[in-house]
Amino acid sequence: MKQSADWCNTGRSDAAKILSVAAKKLMVLSGCERKGFWKDYFALRAHFAQERGQHKAALRHARKAYSLSRDLYNDYRLGIAECNLGESLAMVGRKSDGVRLLEQGLARVKAQDFGKNEEKVAWQKATIQKLSATIATFI
Repeated sequence: MKQSADWCNTGRSDAAKILSVAAKKLMVLSGCERKGFWKDYFALRAHFAQERGQHKAALRHARKAYSLSRDLYNDYRLGIAECNLGESLAMVGRKSDGVRLLEQGLARVKAQDFGKNEEKVAWQKATIQKLSATIATFI
């Protein structure tokens, strides 16, 4: 799933979709019950649905990813799930709920201390800018 997410973030959504479908089939065949895998899978599905303008489907997938994230994390990763769900809520017309979750998720991302990990710090900075811009579109 990480490779799919990387491709998605670099504009290679078509390849990411193919890889995520193949990964899902392999995980189902192997009987995988890892919540982390499924959280990533549903987050990607939400992204793909948003790209296609299928906002209700995106909301459904984002809710699943958020639910799994709440069980797994209490850090920036939960913040990302909150932002994904918030954006999906805003896209279906629930702007105040969406913005509230986006702001909550942004606060989690900002609060994360990545120390001297330059790659993570750069990711954090870019993500904060992107999330701030997303919030601005709904205000």
